[in-house]
Amino acid sequence: MTLTNHTYDYASNLRLNSFTRTGHDFIGWATSETGTAEYADGASVMNLASGQGASVNLYAVWQAKKYKITYKNLTEGMIVNPDQYTFGIGIYPMPVIKIKDPNGRYQNLDKFYGWYTSTDFNTQVTTISTEMTGEITLYAKYDYFVMAIHDTGKTYTVTDAGVNKNPNFDLDIYLKSVYYDKIKDTTLKKVRIEFSFDLWEVDDGYQHIYIRIKDLPLVSIWSKKIDHSGGKKPYTYTAEFDIEDLKTYDNLVMYFDASGAFSDTWKFNNFNLSVYLVN
Repeated sequence: MTLTNHTYDYASNLRLNSFTRTGHDFIGWATSETGTAEYADGASVMNLASGQGASVNLYAVWQAKKYKITYKNLTEGMIVNPDQYTFGIGIYPMPVIKIKDPNGRYQNLDKFYGWYTSTDFNTQVTTISTEMTGEITLYAKYDYFVMAIHDTGKTYTVTDAGVNKNPNFDLDIYLKSVYYDKIKDTTLKKVRIEFSFDLWEVDDGYQHIYIRIKDLPLVSIWSKKIDHSGGKKPYTYTAEFDIEDLKTYDNLVMYFDASGAFSDTWKFNNFNLSVYLVN
């Protein structure tokens, strides 16, 4: 900036600041290098120097800018802090999502995979650096927990009697009526069912697992054939399908059936199942 001339004992305005500093706002002028702002930009001043013909130095005072953070792809009840970051400080590690548990307490969201720059989830943001400037919008990638079954104390018998005759798990997810409104503005458009069990055969044959829409037992949206031989073995599977596949139906049923040339009987236990809505 160029020098300005003032007449002693007469008030006049300071020249407007023309300096800039990345990531900072100018807040005024100080009379020392480490001082606080005493004079606003363009302020009217008088007799800053010791007398006519004397000079005085003023020093620009800066304040680090704060930039807004907008979080997207969240469902009802989720909270994220902070809502802004400061230049020169940034954020590391990135914040997590919290959600209310059944007791009304906020807990970290299970299966949270991080923040991304878009709903394509191609570019992950792992830190807001100290040199970053500008507002930022972040999109959450996570699995939304729906329900779980942990039935480890019971042994189930599956006979070659037809799929409707065997034990089944009525999942009662009610995806449309309970969850659809919560996720309609998010990218959570798929259902993922993760399950495991220990299986062994009493008679030879093979077995199928079906996940079907309730009341439509012949319509499977996911199925798996198990070829098993020998003794007791653990199995783990993941079923995934579009939530729209449920159409107007609310909930799902998991069926097991046994098939073979002869009378086939299977047993399984240690059944564990978790249901998520996912991106």
